[in-house]
Amino acid sequence: MRARPLAVTAVLTGVGLCAAIAANAPSDMTLYDWMYPAPVVLSGRVLDEAGKLTDVQVEEVFRGEVEPGAIVAVNIKKANRYREDFQSRMDLDEGKTYLFLLEPASPKDRDSIMRYELVRGVSGTREVPAEGASAYLDAARQFAQLQSINSDELHWHTLGRMLEERNPYLLLTALDEFLKFRRESPELALRARPLLQHPRPEIREKALDLCGRILTGFPRDEIADPAGMEMEIIGLARRDTSPEVRIAATHALKGLADASVEEVWEEISLDDPDQRVRYAAERLLYERELEFGERSDGNLH
Repeated sequence: MRARPLAVTAVLTGVGLCAAIAANAPSDMTLYDWMYPAPVVLSGRVLDEAGKLTDVQVEEVFRGEVEPGAIVAVNIKKANRYREDFQSRMDLDEGKTYLFLLEPASPKDRDSIMRYELVRGVSGTREVPAEGASAYLDAARQFAQLQSINSDELHWHTLGRMLEERNPYLLLTALDEFLKFRRESPELALRARPLLQHPRPEIREKALDLCGRILTGFPRDEIADPAGMEMEIIGLARRDTSPEVRIAATHALKGLADASVEEVWEEISLDDPDQRVRYAAERLLYERELEFGERSDGNLH
């Protein structure tokens, strides 16, 4: 293997620092996590946007005691008044459908309408996309059911079944949960591996992270066709159309001890058309050299 130039080492150190900062940066909350704290979750059409209260006609209730078809008053003015400096003002468009995270407001004398305040303030609504609305609402429906499960075993079993769904919101959230809580297992490979060929690159990327952990963390005789999975990952690292997926595939090979993996990284570090992918492979080669150096000194056992 060729030696890493000092200039490349310095660049890689900088890239590693940037990656560490990015890993700690806040990211958009998944629909599943966003829904969690609200006692009332519903979809509704905005009837007006004037005044302190905004009237919303309830279309579907995912959690809470509200009747579909009812009209509820949501206190948008309060959410805007108490927003943080970095948060934009909430403006809802009349006639559009949104998901709302709500909690009942204190009742007023002689009130004939149900008043609610927004959980999460100005972040307490999400517009239902015009395209793909049925998948979005189905995800909200299933997430509400999942959040009502009290059994930890049933909770993770249900998330595992979501890896077989076609709905991308369900797939991405299930992958996120398994990765976040490190719940990978050899059995999960049977459900995660087909997602390596999913048409959406963000799903392929997360499935690669999960498959890489499984290959790294468990004995090969516990995993169904580990050699076939490795070859599939190598193919994605070399040829996938998405640079982010190629980076994820390159990293998914990190735990493999086979020297042929280093040949793959070497090829990628020289030939990949995207600089980020080349740097990812170069960094893994550099780390592998350091690892072997420590072993040769007897410092790593």
